[in-house]
Amino acid sequence: MWGANVSIMARNFYSAKPRLRASVHRICWPFTADQPTTSAHVSCNLKVAFELVEVRTGPHGSRPMLRNGLAPKGTREAVGEEFRQVIDACRGEQGKELRRNAEELKWKFEKAWEDGGEAKREVNAFLERFV
Repeated sequence: MWGANVSIMARNFYSAKPRLRASVHRICWPFTADQPTTSAHVSCNLKVAFELVEVRTGPHGSRPMLRNGLAPKGTREAVGEEFRQVIDACRGEQGKELRRNAEELKWKFEKAWEDGGEAKREVNAFLERFV
């Protein structure tokens, strides 16, 4: 079932990392602070998330996004349609692709933290230099 493999992002990138390590793709509903940036990163760059556009509100949220020009219509109907499209996409080929990408990212996280992995090396170098 697709529902067990979807997480709604409503916090920040640090809340996103555990789900990425668990190879769970996301539905991003960014509100404020770093959430719009994180949402753009995980949906456009990492390709492990769907980003909701129609739920954006406020003076900044209702403007077109710089990266793709999309702007919310601001209607309940548009929000409902977007939700239905995203849920259908989660169940379809695009959802499979996001799950594959999330699984690959999980493997990269694991490899980076193994002995000799890039993340572990960098943390150790930092600790040796500053601690």
